[in-house]
Amino acid sequence: MVRVSKERRQLIREFLNTPKIDRPNEKEFRLGLRLGYQTFLFVKNDIEMEKRRENRVKDVMEKTLSPGKDKVYNSDDWLSLQAMEADKALMLACDSGNAQALRTYYQLTKRLIEKQEVVHTLSPELIERSRKQAELEIEGEFKELPDKPPELE
Repeated sequence: MVRVSKERRQLIREFLNTPKIDRPNEKEFRLGLRLGYQTFLFVKNDIEMEKRRENRVKDVMEKTLSPGKDKVYNSDDWLSLQAMEADKALMLACDSGNAQALRTYYQLTKRLIEKQEVVHTLSPELIERSRKQAELEIEGEFKELPDKPPELE
């Protein structure tokens, strides 16, 4: 997890809140704060996720507290909010090197497919059918043989 001071974080938040026309170049701003590209990107994404979460919470609270004809509480909003929190926690666990979290992440992105043990079982009907077929083949071979060997005739 990237650690950035509260002051720097607040400066980045203010930078992101200003309109793009009025704010300075992102690279210059980042270098002024002495932040690397990846660190800045991580903090920027984290702040944007917090904004989305706050907006969703506001939307859910509005729909819950003041239900109207057009505003109906939708549990999908709450579930998507929880899924976003779970994804963030999963990514933090992956960053810290948690093997189970990495496995879960790869399963969710369909990069990891579990090996499945294939067990072949024979049904009793199939065994009986195979036994009868083998008996018929053996009987057929014996019927084709002459009674006496050809050397003795």
